[in-house]
Order: sequence, then structure tokens, then C-alpha cells
Amino acid sequence: MLLACLWYNIKPVKIRTDITASFILIGSLLMAGCYKDYHDIEIVPDGPAMHRTVTVGARYAGLPELSEIYGHEPIEIPAEKASGSAKPDVRFEGRFENVTPDDIGGSGFLLHCTSAMGSSSFYSEQFRGQGDLAGVLAKQEIAFNRFFDILLLWFETEFENAPDYSAIREVLDKELRSDLWNLSTYMSTIVIGGMAIKPGEEGIDDFLLTDIGMRSLHFLLERGYFEVSQISRITGASNDDDEIIDIMVRAIASKMGVSTADPLPPTLTAIQENIEEIEDSVDIFIEQNAELKRMVEGWNAGGIDGTPYVFEDSEFVEQIATDMFPIEFRLFDDGDWLRVRMHLRNEPFLTNGEWHDAGVLIWEERLASMEPENGNLPNALFAMWSDPLVTFQEKRFGRVVMAGENLADYCDWRRDLSNTHGAEWDELILTLKPGDELAQRLKDFKFEGEDDSSRFNNGGTDIRSTLAYGTVRKITQELNKPLEKILTSSPIY
Repeated sequence: MLLACLWYNIKPVKIRTDITASFILIGSLLMAGCYKDYHDIEIVPDGPAMHRTVTVGARYAGLPELSEIYGHEPIEIPAEKASGSAKPDVRFEGRFENVTPDDIGGSGFLLHCTSAMGSSSFYSEQFRGQGDLAGVLAKQEIAFNRFFDILLLWFETEFENAPDYSAIREVLDKELRSDLWNLSTYMSTIVIGGMAIKPGEEGIDDFLLTDIGMRSLHFLLERGYFEVSQISRITGASNDDDEIIDIMVRAIASKMGVSTADPLPPTLTAIQENIEEIEDSVDIFIEQNAELKRMVEGWNAGGIDGTPYVFEDSEFVEQIATDMFPIEFRLFDDGDWLRVRMHLRNEPFLTNGEWHDAGVLIWEERLASMEPENGNLPNALFAMWSDPLVTFQEKRFGRVVMAGENLADYCDWRRDLSNTHGAEWDELILTLKPGDELAQRLKDFKFEGEDDSSRFNNGGTDIRSTLAYGTVRKITQELNKPLEKILTSSPIY
């Protein structure tokens, strides 16, 4: 089929595909890896700072940059202790405050807030990936349009005088151009979203591929390329070129209103019966057609959104194909993985990592590419946790009253108090002690300048301070809980 022939001449080098894939775009996902090459990061937070160790394969291309970031040469790890598959491994160690280093491609931060009740921390880091998806998709759409501009010019060159030329050209230009673009972005959305949410989940490859296949089939059925009666033939299609070509020309005919029971239009019949000649025609067209050369020169002069988009001789075919599929599908690709271990005293109250009882938070997932043109979202890691000062809280309240997210909220609230109000609150806390009057002292507290009318601003409660209302309310609620419930819901390690 003409679409397949042209595609064979401009398919991306990095993506293995056959004729079926060129039409329904599923084969572009089939990339295979042979092993998992880990980039290991070990993090031990210490207030606003962290001790960080990164371990990579000894052949990792970024070793000079890592040496500069960490300030020392790579330390070789004995092979029997190495964690990845690229032996031997090497490691780098350093201490960083607030901002994470750009060691394997990325950026992040560690925020820390302290108070008399304890502290809270917020870690977030992203690795590699693409932040400008809108730009990637815009360039991808331009490449799709250029592909179809080439296709239509070739079709005109070969079949302008054919009786069914106008009808087929209408399908290619108005229907197939739009539908394949929509299907491509549709699939990209599924893969990007699935890999971003569950980048390391076992079985995600098969799940996404199956989901994409079913959605793509349904999309093409809805758009009128196939009939329901053809589904079993499509899903069971072999790699036989004749069968695949027949399915594809039938799809174009279907969009022209030709049923499966009717003969193919004459031009589609000629293409189907002379596929080798058609392939030769495409080769000659790309190498010698003067109008195509003028078209490419115009693209070079115009660029994309002001950015130079220059092709070298006949390399424009590979460039367009690469830009048509900028999404670096990582399905079945086990070659480059990220593993981060963070050691914490307490379980995070919010994270997308996996918590282990040994006090380790772990992320293990495929690592996004460092290539600037890829369309994958960055690997995004985050965690929020709190470390209560147990001795202090038990001395003042008889139990732990601020832990987890409540302690994080408290630290933020206390940090934002003015110096005057902060001193007033600290004076109250330092004089508290367990007993029957504890809750009432908290409720009776008010900052200098607050009058008794503030209690009515709090919905008629008996808490006098508006500014401290939320904090006092949380503490008194914890004081009213049975002690056993507090200990199980707010574990202290």
C-alpha cells in the first residue's frame, strides 16, 4: 500500500516496525531490552541537608560530571557487592543542603521546618524527561503534516490521471492525516500517563500495550476504516505482507464508501498487485523529484516556530520520521532504571514511594531519557514526613499530640507566626503539663490584641484565639483520644 511504501523509506532508525505498525502505530512500542542497568541513589536526610550516595556502572558516560559534582574521583565497588548489572559499579558520596545535585539528570529540593514539637520535611526530585510536552507535540504535528505532504505529492506524481485519484486523495488528506495524528497523540497520552503514574509496576508493559491495542482498534472501527466483521482477521493477522497490504488497502477503500463485498477501486488494485514497483517508485521519488526538493528547501527556510529545522541532503526523511514519533516508549525496555532509597525514622504521610518497615523508602522505576527531543515525563519522586520530639510532647501533654501531617501543619503554622506571637505561644507551651486543666488552658489562650469576640469567629466554640484556633483544636482532639489509638495511629520509631 502506498502509505506503507513511503513509511518504509522514512521510518525512524530507533523504532522497529512493520507495515501493520505503520498504519495502526502499535508496532512502534515493541522495543526490547536485555538487562536492567541501575542508577542507585542512597539518601539519608539530616535536617535541611542530606548525605547522598550515587552508584552507577563504571562505563557510565557521565562519570566526569559526577566527579565534579561530588568533588572526588569514582570509588570502585567490589563486584560481589555491586547492585546493578554493569560490573563493576562505582559510587560517589557528598552532602547537599536544600537543593539536590544534578547528578544523573534532574533537579529537586529538601525543605525542613523545625519547632519545639518536632520537625517536618518535604522532599521532591525529578529526573530527566521532558517538561515541554506542548512543544514536543507541536513539532510532532508539523512532522505528521510534512509526512502527508510528501505522501500526497508522490501520489499526485504517480496517479494524477487515475479516475479515482480525487476520491483517494480526499481520504488521505482529509481523513487519514487527521485520524493518524489523533491516534498517535491518543496513544502517546496513554503511554506517558501510564508510565508516569506506574513507572516501575510489574506487568505495566503488557497492560499498556493491550490497552493501546484495544483502544486503537476501537478508534479505527469508529472512524470507518474497518467493519466489525473484519475484527477477527485484523487481530489474527500474520506477518504475511500480502495479507497486511490487503487489510490496509481495504481500510482506504472503506473510507471511500466501498464495502468489503465490492471490488477495490482500480488505483488501490494496481497498488496492491504491484507493490514492488510501488516501492521502487517511492525510492526514486525521494531521491530525484524536483518538486519535493523545492518543498524541503522551503521547510529549511521557514523552520519551526522560528527554530532552524535544516535537513542535510536526503536526511529529511529520517528527521521527519523521528519527529513523528518523539515519544520514547519505554515499554519492554529494561536497559536503564532508577532506584532510590531514602532512610527515615518515621513513615511518610504522603509519598509515591514504597515504605518498608526497616525504615527505608524505596522508588524503583524506569529512568526517563536524557535526550532533549524525547516526550516522556520526568521521573517524579516525592515524600513528606514528620519527626515528633516525643520526650518534649510527653512532658507537656502526657502523650504525643502532634505527629504525621498534623505536625507538618503545626511546624508551618509556628514558623509563620510573628516574633511577638511566637514568643507568646512558646511561653504557653513551656508552662503546660499533663492534667485535668491542660485542655482548658489551651482553649483559654489568646494572643495579645485578640479580644473575647474572637470565639464567635470560630463558630461559637470555647477556643478563644482565632489565630491559634486550628492548632488548639487539633491538640485537644488528640488529648481526647484513647491513648492506645494514638500510639497505633502515630507510630514513633
